[in-house]
Amino acid sequence: ADHPDPPDHPDRAAMLSNLGVALSLRFERVGEVADLDAAIDAGQAAVDATPTDHPDRAGRLSNLGLTLSLRFRRVGEVADLDAAIDAGQAAVDATPTGHPMYLSNLGLALSLRFERVGEVADLDDAINLFRQAVDAIPTDHPDRAAMLSNLGAALQTRFKRVGEVADLDAAIDAGQAAVDATPTDRAMYLSNLGAALSLRFERVGEVADLDAAIDAGQAAVDATPIDHPDRAMYLSNLGAALQTRFERVGEVADLDAAIDAGQAAVDATPIDHPDRAMYLFNLGAALQTRFERVGEVADLDDAINLFRQAVDAIPIDHPDRAAMLSNLGVALQTRFERVGEVADLDDAINLFRQAVDATPADHPDRAGRLSNLGVALRLRFERVGEVADLDAAIDAGQAAVDATPTGHAMYLSNLGNALQTRFERVGEVADLNDAINLFRQAVDATPADHPDRAMYLFNLGLALRLRFERVGEVADLDAAIDAGQAAVDATPTDHPDRAAMLSNLGVALRLRFRRVGEVADLDAAIDAGQAAVDATPTDHPDRAMYLSNLGAALQTRFERVGEVADLNDAINLFRQAVDATPADHPDRAMYLSNLGAALQTRFERVGEVADLD
Repeated sequence: ADHPDPPDHPDRAAMLSNLGVALSLRFERVGEVADLDAAIDAGQAAVDATPTDHPDRAGRLSNLGLTLSLRFRRVGEVADLDAAIDAGQAAVDATPTGHPMYLSNLGLALSLRFERVGEVADLDDAINLFRQAVDAIPTDHPDRAAMLSNLGAALQTRFKRVGEVADLDAAIDAGQAAVDATPTDRAMYLSNLGAALSLRFERVGEVADLDAAIDAGQAAVDATPIDHPDRAMYLSNLGAALQTRFERVGEVADLDAAIDAGQAAVDATPIDHPDRAMYLFNLGAALQTRFERVGEVADLDDAINLFRQAVDAIPIDHPDRAAMLSNLGVALQTRFERVGEVADLDDAINLFRQAVDATPADHPDRAGRLSNLGVALRLRFERVGEVADLDAAIDAGQAAVDATPTGHAMYLSNLGNALQTRFERVGEVADLNDAINLFRQAVDATPADHPDRAMYLFNLGLALRLRFERVGEVADLDAAIDAGQAAVDATPTDHPDRAAMLSNLGVALRLRFRRVGEVADLDAAIDAGQAAVDATPTDHPDRAMYLSNLGAALQTRFERVGEVADLNDAINLFRQAVDATPADHPDRAMYLSNLGAALQTRFERVGEVADLD
């Protein structure tokens, strides 16, 4: 302090650069943006104080670029990212022989710009730079692991965008090499490797990849201090992998652990952190999945709130915004199906349209977003009755199928549902035939142990039953019962969709009894219908339909056997169905009609004028 270095001292630039690096490191550990601002000021001053032909200028430019990239990640100013790329490029240009660190730092900045802007050319350039960095660094160099991990992360990102499995395999190889090359301090490398293995599981389906991803993710969390700024990212990645394993294997413990990890990630992240939106999104996805498994509406409400926060926290032009809009739409649609508020469905459709509009025509997720839009439009048609919604649903569903040449089971099934709905409205058997073909393709494209196979079997069984009702071929009815039974058998006893599958099976069995006359079918129909009612919460919007279907089976047995107790039970069920249905619901008239017919039958049998009234 007594002998300060003059501004033109030849060592001043080096000291400023060292100060900037130290401040940057403290930011990475503690998270104070003031340190980052001071680091950038020091780094810029160091560059300004360094002659253009000085051998250390390239290093100082590269350090400045890296620090600007860090501030972009924290604050989100694109100007910082552009400046980081300019500084990184200048560092590379000043080093003709190719310095691996400068190449890698520039690659990181270009990767960040791809994530923000979505230009694949930036990602391609980043991958080329990372490869050059790996090739240029000795195999025993301590920084080689970091460069391998960066290469793996970029390849993983390109796989998500372009879909080439070769990129994913190369990402896993690079990530594993990074882990193998680092005995300690390898949490980041473990987390990146886990993310790549999770992606390969989603594409190829090998559970071993998923187990390895969870092991790597857990190791990353365990190796990271509680107050480390990267711990939130590792927790969120681990939670996503645990959720994926739950969806594949069905262990609720995995789902609970995923939610715990996701909540910890959110709690550890400042409100203004740019990654907070993704952690909110991942936690919301896990809660929505638990709702689908357990049925607690509170989980769904929490998921919707988290998705809304994520959408609000992400820039309008961010490439991940479309995914967040789409997931929020799915959650709102799910709540509509559970609670029945049309406003939720209207919001979902608007969000799906925004998501489709924000997704490039060649993006691999566009088909899924089109399919989601089609489903929501079909649901609104079924609730409100606007034919324009149904036509738009079919158009969106067809576009989703057309964009997926290999045939995606979910998109095939969703389009089939829309065509079946149009058959129910217009009566063209060609629509129903097309729907059945699509449902069969969906079933054929789905492994026997896949959790969605039951739903595709259910859809196939329902469509075959409808064709029997329209055309009269008993073979269709037999096939419908086979598909419906297979759907029930493939669905866990505590799964929220099991009730729908049981009720649908009961309807098909009752129809076969009416056609063939086997009392065993009728008894089985009543058993299935009762199980559906027993498995359905009293406030579930589909409970009225299950009550009505069970009532119809009991009334049919009364007509066959003559036990008035069956007729009385049917009337009680029909009354419950009416009471559980809003006055403006399109199915209320049918439930009232069923009740009226049963009361008339009891009057004819017992003679009570009150029943006739």
